[in-house]
Amino acid sequence: LADDTGAEEQYMGEVRFLMVHLDHILESDHYAFDVLDAHSEYLARHILKVFDPDTFEYTNEVMQHYQEDLIHLKICFIENIQLLPKYRGYNIGAKAIKDIVFHHGSGCGLFMLQPFPLQFETPEKQKDYPQLELGKLEQDQELAGYKLMAYYQRIGFEPIQGVEGLVFHNPALKNEGMDGIDLEDNGMNKNSEHDTLGG
Repeated sequence: LADDTGAEEQYMGEVRFLMVHLDHILESDHYAFDVLDAHSEYLARHILKVFDPDTFEYTNEVMQHYQEDLIHLKICFIENIQLLPKYRGYNIGAKAIKDIVFHHGSGCGLFMLQPFPLQFETPEKQKDYPQLELGKLEQDQELAGYKLMAYYQRIGFEPIQGVEGLVFHNPALKNEGMDGIDLEDNGMNKNSEHDTLGG
């Protein structure tokens, strides 16, 4: 494959994410949970950890954490990151996330994800990732989860007290972790980046 400039492109993996327009949901005649649940129970459960459909605002925990410095009622929910084995350890996952933030951050109130290693997905879901060689990854779930959480915190995501299982990035605020990701660096020198396979 080649891009518009003729440069060769290769499939390295993918990032799955959703843009949730809470403002549009609120303008509709439908209850927010019903709209979100129509996509998936998983999405509804996580979005409603940070958004109160009765007050039409972010929850108190989120508002207090960011001192009410939240500009938009649009959330980017990053579902998971998948990298083929030969591309792991080159900071590609961090660059993919930074690219999403770069392109969507100006209209987004929060970026959020649930750090969960893909190798512990249900067997049915693992069938969707045949090329990822999940069996070769860390098989201690607690350790793998700890490493994945540490990875996301290193690149600029943070937990919010009272919101269990999720980490966040507010693009309206300065963020040293996110600022330290260089999208212009095309080097492929292997580093100590955690294998970014998970939500």
